[in-house]
Amino acid sequence: MLAAAREGAQPQPAPTPDAAVKRGLAAWLAEYRAARPGLAALQSGVDAWMAEHEAAAAAAAAAAEAKAAGDDGWTMVGSKRGRRKTTDGEGTAVGGVAVAKAEAQAAKRPALAGPPAFYVHQRRESARAAVAELRAKFEEDKRRVAELRAARKFRPDAI
Repeated sequence: MLAAAREGAQPQPAPTPDAAVKRGLAAWLAEYRAARPGLAALQSGVDAWMAEHEAAAAAAAAAAEAKAAGDDGWTMVGSKRGRRKTTDGEGTAVGGVAVAKAEAQAAKRPALAGPPAFYVHQRRESARAAVAELRAKFEEDKRRVAELRAARKFRPDAI
C-alpha cells in the first residue's frame, strides 16, 4: 500500500471489519468519512442554500415593491441614507444639518489666527512664541504691580 501511495496511485478504501461494531482505527476512519461527505454532497448543499437565499431575497424585494406602491397606483420613493435633504424655516438642510445651524456653530468656534501648524517645527515655533508672549505679559504685570506698590503712600494720620 505504501509503495502504491508513493507512486501516485489512488488511495485504497479503508478495510471494513467483519463485525457490526467498529473499533480503533476503523471507527475513527468511519467517523472521519461520515463528517466529510465529499464534494458532490457539499455542492448540492451549497446549491440548495443559494436557491433558498435567492428566493428569500426576491420575496423581500417583491414585498418592498408592494409596500412602496400606494393605493392609487403611485410609487412611493424612499430616501437614501446619508443624502437627506430637508427644509425648515431657517433654510435648506443638506444631510440633516440646517445651514443656519451649522453657520451658528461655526461662529461660536474661535477663529484661528493663521493656518494650522502642519509640520513639527511649526508646532514647536508656535509653542515657543506662546511661551515668549506669556513671559512678556508676566514681566509687564510684575512691572505694573511694582509701580502700584511704589505709588502707595504710608499715611499714619488716616487711621
